[in-house]
Amino acid sequence: MKQMSKRRKQGGFILGYVLLGVLLISVVIAAIARANSGPSPQANAESNKMYAATVIKIGNDLRDGAIRYSSDRDINSMTLDTTSGTGLYDPALALANEVKVPSKATTAGAGDVAFALDKTNITVTSMGSSAAEVAVEASGLTAGVCAAINNVLYGDSVTTAIPTTVGIRQEGCAALTTPAGNTYYKVVQPG
Repeated sequence: MKQMSKRRKQGGFILGYVLLGVLLISVVIAAIARANSGPSPQANAESNKMYAATVIKIGNDLRDGAIRYSSDRDINSMTLDTTSGTGLYDPALALANEVKVPSKATTAGAGDVAFALDKTNITVTSMGSSAAEVAVEASGLTAGVCAAINNVLYGDSVTTAIPTTVGIRQEGCAALTTPAGNTYYKVVQPG
């Protein structure tokens, strides 16, 4: 009889381990489910930073192509298309290739955004002239990407309000009225 009572006590002991194992498995499954429930704020921040770096790289490449263009031609005649002789993307000139901003970096419905050449709306206050600068720009960026651009370039906090003017910066992102929306800009030539 004594042997049976020992076995019953051991059965309860093992049942405790089984319940502990089930509890631990439940905790692991819950943690995995939570991790896969959607993008974390950190993932969104990293995506914004990646898109910001992409936009800045495209802007640098376009500025370099425009500088090469201006070594032989008047930059005021330059267009941001494939027009023969004046287009920065003219295959015969081989100065730059057209690259668009990925649609995930733009506001809903904007799709891939092409860069534009702006000779009238970007006036940098530190350039010593009130004339508009020649700049390349991309409009319709998300607020997160716009804030990340200013963070990458100047160390601005991503929670800082996006400026509504260009101010003294020759490159950056601002919530402009013309062109409308969050706009990345890079000065190619002072006005």
